[in-house]
Amino acid sequence: MILVVIRGDKIQAIILKDDIAKWGSILIEQKTYVMQNFKVLKNDLQIKLCGHPCKMIIHGESVI
Repeated sequence: MILVVIRGDKIQAIILKDDIAKWGSILIEQKTYVMQNFKVLKNDLQIKLCGHPCKMIIHGESVI
């Protein structure tokens, strides 16, 4: 998933497989959310969806 921040920057976000059921139905395209308690890691994936150097990991303890 790609998230766009208020100033237009894009960042790749990953929802862990075990948490898809929790977040998949809550996150709706073209809506605005405030997110807390997620992990930010270096975007070292082989296939990058955007050029941002970091990626977000949304997990079961995240608050949206």
